[in-house]
Amino acid sequence: MARRTASKKNWRNRISLMGFGISMGLLLSEVTYRLFRPQVPLQSTDSLLNRGRFTTVGKHWNIQPEFKTEVEVNHFGFVDREWNLTEPPDILFIGDSFVQGAQVPMEKAIGRQLDDNLNSTVWSMGVPGAGTTTEWLLLQEWLQTVKPKKVMIGFLPSNDILNNHPALESKSDKPFVDINTINQSNVSVLMPEPTVDNYPLARHSHLWRWWLRYSDIEQQRKEKMSLKGLPRDWDVYNPAISEIWSEAWMLTGVLFQQINKLCKENKIILNIILFPSIEEVSPAFREQVHQQYPDTDSWNWNLESQSLSMLEQAGITDAQILSLYPIFTNHPTPNALYYPRDKHWTITGHTLASETIQAWLESSP
Repeated sequence: MARRTASKKNWRNRISLMGFGISMGLLLSEVTYRLFRPQVPLQSTDSLLNRGRFTTVGKHWNIQPEFKTEVEVNHFGFVDREWNLTEPPDILFIGDSFVQGAQVPMEKAIGRQLDDNLNSTVWSMGVPGAGTTTEWLLLQEWLQTVKPKKVMIGFLPSNDILNNHPALESKSDKPFVDINTINQSNVSVLMPEPTVDNYPLARHSHLWRWWLRYSDIEQQRKEKMSLKGLPRDWDVYNPAISEIWSEAWMLTGVLFQQINKLCKENKIILNIILFPSIEEVSPAFREQVHQQYPDTDSWNWNLESQSLSMLEQAGITDAQILSLYPIFTNHPTPNALYYPRDKHWTITGHTLASETIQAWLESSP
């Protein structure tokens, strides 16, 4: 009897220790996420939802297997130097994570290099994962506040086309153009439904917010994978383009048409900078893809001409566009321009991009 009682007590102790260990593990994870990977609130009705995790004012570390960098968020919630609204910038540079530049030291990102080296003030407004819809909303919300002389849009065709269509994008907390309004005079945007009230714990737990986003994105990715198991974003290079991808290109053109119209109405110069991806630039990277997926060997791994044609149809002239494709594809060591796993620019990539843009701007009328 005494032996049975002692056995029960041992099991209770083990369960208590296990519960204590799990609780301490969760607490440690929560503290770690708050300090090193702070999570922004879940969806809201704000047009700037899904702006990534670098939105809290101050300095933050971005620690990944390929890099460790420190970035600074200004009082407007963007990774950039502080802005003085009494002195409007010459250039407002809008784009996705390439423009944000959180993968390199703060001063080495493309926007800060341009701000340092141009005889112009450049403010960066980069939103990770942003498609052209988000960039259009950013302009609508910020043009009257920032009042720049010029707007530059960093356009990454290999990813932005996908970002603009709800059937292709894996993140659900993003805005999309209402396809039913395309033929009408006023193009409208569908905002995602707020979900913050569905998960009360997420108001307080950064770990829980991360898990909710991660599980949602992974589920969306599985549902939207190509039939042959390829990442869905690579389908943009497939010459046998589907109806959904044709629709995504059309939506992107409509969005650029609206951006061009908005800038003209506000008497602001618009420039589009075409960003190539590592798949388009690196023969070595493409060879790895072809070995794993032989069917992709005949695909069109360069979106420059298709993008230029789409922008022309949107009413944007050649004089408004700078393509980084030639300078990047002809680089002697293209793999040095990108992190191979992360696929964002290295310091070398940011420097090459900023120097090319600077030379183009200084030579333009």
